[in-house]
Parts: sequence; C-alpha cells; structure tokens
Amino acid sequence: MEPDKQNVQKQSLKALLHGALWLLISIFAFGRIAQAWIATIYDWDTAELLIDADLEDRTPANFANIAHPYALVIFSALLRLFKNFGISPRMFWFLIMAILFLLTVGTIYLVVRSMSQSQSWALVLTSFYVISPSTHEILARQEENLLYHLPFVLTVYFLSRLEQAPENKKFWRWGMVCLFVVAVCHFQPSATLMIGIGLWLALYLLNSNIVKDPQHIKRFVILAAIPGLFIAFLFVTGLMAYVPYHHKWYSIFTVVDISNYIQVYFNSFQHFMFTKMGGFGKLHSHDYYVFSSFWIGVGVVLFVTAVFISLKDRKMSACIFWGALIFIALYEPNIEERWDVILLSMICMLASYTKERWVTRAAWGLIGFMYMMAPGHSLDAFAEWDVERTNFLFVAKQMKGQETIYGSHEGLRRIVMEVPYGVRYQPLEQIKHAAQGRVMIQHQEERDYVKALGKKVWPADEGCYRTNHCRIFKFTTP
Repeated sequence: MEPDKQNVQKQSLKALLHGALWLLISIFAFGRIAQAWIATIYDWDTAELLIDADLEDRTPANFANIAHPYALVIFSALLRLFKNFGISPRMFWFLIMAILFLLTVGTIYLVVRSMSQSQSWALVLTSFYVISPSTHEILARQEENLLYHLPFVLTVYFLSRLEQAPENKKFWRWGMVCLFVVAVCHFQPSATLMIGIGLWLALYLLNSNIVKDPQHIKRFVILAAIPGLFIAFLFVTGLMAYVPYHHKWYSIFTVVDISNYIQVYFNSFQHFMFTKMGGFGKLHSHDYYVFSSFWIGVGVVLFVTAVFISLKDRKMSACIFWGALIFIALYEPNIEERWDVILLSMICMLASYTKERWVTRAAWGLIGFMYMMAPGHSLDAFAEWDVERTNFLFVAKQMKGQETIYGSHEGLRRIVMEVPYGVRYQPLEQIKHAAQGRVMIQHQEERDYVKALGKKVWPADEGCYRTNHCRIFKFTTP
C-alpha cells in the first residue's frame, strides 16, 4: 500500500477515534449533570449551606469554621442575594455546579492540548477526568470541592509555564490570581500547592547544574506563601480549632495500626481509580474478587507509572502531584473526595508526556478499560434513584405545587434531597405570618409550637407514612 494512502487511512481512523471520544465525553458529562438533578445525595456541607441560605438562621461568617474557609461565606451571601430575585438556593447552586463542571472539562482539554500539543492526549486525559469515580462522587453530591477544580488546573498550568519561561511576568501574575482563588475555596488544594511549590523550590536550589535566579526564587516563595498565609490565618484566629483536622478520621497523626491504615489507603485508591460501589463486580462475590483484583492491578500499574514519571520529571506539575500524595497520606485517605486533587495533579503532570509512546499506549488502554467500568456508576445511580423514587413522589404529592415549606433547620435537613427544585424553605417561626401552607414537623414540640400560634394542622396525605422521616403537614388559620 502506498505511504500516502496509509497516512490517509491513519488520519481517518484517528479522526473517527477522536469523534468517538468527544461523543463519550459529552454523554458522560451530561449524564453526570443529569444524575445530580434527578438523584441528588447532598454532601453534608452542601446541605447545610443550602438550608442556611434559605432559613438565614446562621450568619455567613460562621462558614469559615469549616474546611472551606471563605468560599462558602461568599456563596452563602450569593445564594441569599439571588433568593431575593426568586431563584431558590438549590436551583442556583445546581446551575453553578453544572456550569462549573462543563467549564472545568473544557479547560482541562485546552490546558492538556496546550501542554502536550496533542489532541489525542488531550481527549484521553479529559476522559480520565470525566469518567473518574472521584468526579462522579463530587458532582453527584454537588460538593463544594468542585469550586476549586477549575482554578487548580489553571494554577498548575500557569506555574508550569512560568517554570519554562521565568522572564514572563504574565504567567506569574495569572498563577498568583488562580492560586489566590484556590486558597479561598478550600484547605485541601491550598495545602497541596504549598507542599508542591516547596518541593520544587528545594529541588531548584539543590540543582547544581543551573545558575540560580534570585528573582525567580522570590516569585515562587511569594506563590507558596499565599496558601500558607490563608492556612496560618485560620490557625491564628482559632477558626481551624472548630474542626480538629489532625485528630479527625484517619490521619497519619493518629495511626495506631499501620496495617489497617494501609488497607484504608488502598481501598480508597480503588474507589478513586475505578468504581465506588462495585460496577460489574456487583454480580457475584466470586466475580467481585476477580474483577476487583484486576482493576486494582491496572490501577496500581498506572499509579506506579505516574510516580515513576514524577521522579523522572521533577518539574512543577510533578512536585504538585507529590504534594497531593503527601497531603492524602497526612489526612483522611479514607474519604474519596480527598483524592480529587491527586486526579487533577496527575492529569496536569501526564499532559507533558506525549513523547513517551509506552505511556500514551498505556493511557489509551486504561481509558478504554475505565469506559468499560463506567456503566457501573450509571447502574448505581439508577438504583439509588429507584430506591428514593417513592420518597420523591410522596413528597411531591404532599407539597402539591406549594412553593414554600416551613420547618426547623434540622427538620428540613431530613428531606432536602426529596423536596422538588424551586421550593423555598422558611423558618418555623415565620409560619405566624402565613394563612395556610405546608409545614415540616419532626417532633411533637414543633407541632405544639405550630398549634400555639393558632394554626390547625393535619397530615398532607392521610394514607402515607415514612419510617424515620419527618412528615409534611397542611396548616390553616381558623
């Protein structure tokens, strides 16, 4: 066959493969968003944020007392602002999450393509982000972690460009802006970047083969200081004490049984790489162990490959990857949402490795295997929705088109996932200003309180009861 004809066939096959990947990325991206809409299982912090934004029974400043120092303060104020324009906090938050996710997917593609100069590699690593169980978990629960994915990727990109072109102040300025946004959003990526930049500085200073540029060192010291100052502020003000990070859950600071710690770390790694709830492995116990061993083996190969590349590379993206590894070893390796920074930093690091053909081939194989496993997420999502569907339908029947529901903070938190989008929450004491409507009652004391305000209450649906759930009541003013 003539060389020109062979090249045409290769290009056609490549274009077909690229088109298939774009289609899969689009399907899974919008599938993730659809699951967040249909079968939301809110993260604890998200549920608290949404209810507080509606009830306004906690000042936004108090959100600084949790792991997300300033982002939730800002978004609490935004949710309350847009509520005045008739947009419920749940609806506004969902739209923010959906838009941010799509922007992050697009940004990862553009960043990887810019760093690798390869469309194929960009599609492979974008697929890695979209179908990862870590991404699936965060979007399904509409976790605030998604707020820092976009600025984190951009931070690594600009710092990598600054490393290559120290004279270009534009990369330093943009890197500083993105790093500032990351530090505002969350403690976890802030610590990761601080550790990663510190490692890079140490390697740079220890490298005897290059002439040190004091101005270059100064810039990276300033960059490392940004997350450091945010974290230090939390400690100095005592806000960090509200959540004793070094004492909670699994931590290297609390290890008493090293074998148990390693098992926890390994189980979380399995969830991070492939599937949280079994996927194909849910068929039988024997199949579970066969598939589990196989996908853990593949995952270990990828992880060892990534570590090997990081040791060989020793550039900024590799140092930040190690910053993520060090952080997860220090704090809560048992929680899947902690692994998203490893995912993001791994993608950024692998972006510059298109020249290694064996890495590219291994990545194609891995992505193909992960797409095979991905239906397991869809099955789990459908099963979760099917279990909760009766509750969704029951709550919708009880509400019957009502746009507002009254209740205590704790009472409403029990049904926040089941109330239709667009429903607004009102504090229980505000019921005195309403002639009729719906009220969520959890305890007898709440029912007595409503009656004391001169309201008549009765079940919104006489024939329906739910174990361990609050009940929605109708109320009127006689």
